[in-house]
Amino acid sequence: MLIVLIKFRNWPPVVFVGGMILTGILEWGTGTFIMEVWHKRMWNYTGLFMNIEGYVCLRSVLTFAIGGVFLIYLIEPFLMKKIGAMKNRTVHIVTGTFFALMAVDLIHHIIITI
Repeated sequence: MLIVLIKFRNWPPVVFVGGMILTGILEWGTGTFIMEVWHKRMWNYTGLFMNIEGYVCLRSVLTFAIGGVFLIYLIEPFLMKKIGAMKNRTVHIVTGTFFALMAVDLIHHIIITI
């Protein structure tokens, strides 16, 4: 979301609607992929207003769009300020640690899902 929407920072409505569209496509695609590959439904919005195959609904994309606005206007500037104050070595250590944790989490979830 950040990579795509950061260039629209000067147009908050575009950030909001773009966040809805991007996360809606991602959520629907992820739900469909999980169902096709592992035959599991990890979430189900069936019965909620404006749902698409139970994978996406208006509430979910609105929530993610609000999160995207927070990401673009609050979280990203805050983190860039903090990262800018760090030494390069510290940035590499923190980034490597987060990457390693995410990799372990991904591997763990793939193993338990199979």
